[in-house]
Parts: sequence; structure tokens; C-alpha cells
Amino acid sequence: MRIGVDIGGTYIKAGLVDKGEVIEDIIVKTGKTKKEILSNIFFVVKSLFSSKVKSIGVGCPGPFKNLQKGIPGKQKNLPLNNVELKKEIKKRFKVPVFVNNDANCFALAETIYGKGKDYNIVLGITLGTGLGTGLVINKNIYSGRGNALEFSTAKFQGETYENLLGAEAIMKIVKRKNIPAKTPEELFNRAKKGCKRSAKAWEEYGKILGEALAFLTQTLDPEIIIVGGKITGAWKYFSKNMNSNIKKNTTFKPPKVVRSTLNGPGVIGASLLSL
Repeated sequence: MRIGVDIGGTYIKAGLVDKGEVIEDIIVKTGKTKKEILSNIFFVVKSLFSSKVKSIGVGCPGPFKNLQKGIPGKQKNLPLNNVELKKEIKKRFKVPVFVNNDANCFALAETIYGKGKDYNIVLGITLGTGLGTGLVINKNIYSGRGNALEFSTAKFQGETYENLLGAEAIMKIVKRKNIPAKTPEELFNRAKKGCKRSAKAWEEYGKILGEALAFLTQTLDPEIIIVGGKITGAWKYFSKNMNSNIKKNTTFKPPKVVRSTLNGPGVIGASLLSL
């Protein structure tokens, strides 16, 4: 058995994984400081750890200062710059530790156990507090020199893609349309209850997402794009515009774009890093 840890901007999720299934899991708030975040990582691992655990895998948002050593670089949502994650976790639990980008972990899980298992080039997108992008080619994570697919920090017309597609981006649309919703979840619930303005806000978001995925399609030409993260709860409200804008902005037939249905892909993918 292996432990997978998925570090997000809002929550840390961890699970005990056996043969691609999460058999026990735990979730805690991420924390605000380096000390809090490290303490919470140690807590979730300790909660799941036993002599049966062969390795620990950690998915962390990028960029990385040194991917091989598991040292994150400067990030927007997490104060983990220069923290030696791999070294610190291994020192406490005495088993092999593997660290990689959280979106890479998501894409790897989808490739091995999810909707990408019949494809050789799988692009994974995570939509949550921030934006994550991972690429798996022939069942192997493509990392380039260590920070490939750090798409979120790339800029389009002066704005980073994370600012255009993360939770903050949705709330900017909400504010501009004067919709009384404080979170993307509230906006989704309003749309479910029949609020047309809320549904329109999601449609606008889908248009922006489609343009971004068209750019990635033109650049990487993946066989399938799998989208995950908490924002995909509103899939039915933004996917139509997303798909139409992918087609509109590509010069060849785009790949299939699907929503993830895998249970705990970030955790599962992190656990697979040892393989």
C-alpha cells in the first residue's frame, strides 16, 4: 500500500491507496504559513501510516525550484518556496518519498485508472482555487526540465491564465454582473435553482476556458483532455461554450474533452509516483 497526498490551495487531501483505490482518506485545511502547512502534511500522513506503507507520494502545485529534490518555488497560493518537502517527509517516516506537480498527479491517475487509460497522450486540467495542467505521454509524466506545463503563470493580454480560470476569475465575473454569490459553489447553486444570470456567468467562464484549451490543443495536440477539480461541479453550465470555443479556435479537429469521474485522482496519482 502507498500513501498519496494532494496539497491544494484550500485543502490537503491524503489517502491510503491500494491497487488504484483509496481505501482510507483524510482531509484538512491547508493552512496559511509554512509551519502550518508542513504540520498538516505530517498530520495526514501520520493518520494513515503503518508498517504496510511502502512509499509516500506528494502532489504539490508548481512551479518547482528543484523537482527531483521535491523543492517548490515561489507560488501564488502556497508559501512553500524553498521547503524541502521530500527530505522533511522522508526524515519523519523513513520510507521512499516522491514529489511532483499536483496536476501531473491528476493526469497520471486519469491515464492509469480513469478516462485516459485508452490513450497515449493525456492532458489533465484541474480547476479549483488555482489552475493546474499536466501532461502524460505513454504512461509517463512529461516534466521537461522540471516545470513543463506551468500554464497557469503564462500571461494572456496581461493576465495570467490562473487569474482567468481559477476561482478568483469566476468571482470577477460574479462581481461584474452584480450577482449576490460569495463563492463559485454559491454561483453554481444559484444556477441550479434557475437563476439565469448565474447560468450566464458560467457560460462566460466556459468561453474563456474553451479559448485556453484551444491554445493548449494547438500547442500539444493531445488525444484527450480530462478536466477535474471542484469547479467542474458546474460542468453542465459551462461545457457547451467551452467545447464550441475549442472548435472555433483550433485549425484541426480537437480532441475529446471530458470531465473526470475518478474518485480522488490527485491522491491516487500521487501514490503512483513511486511506480
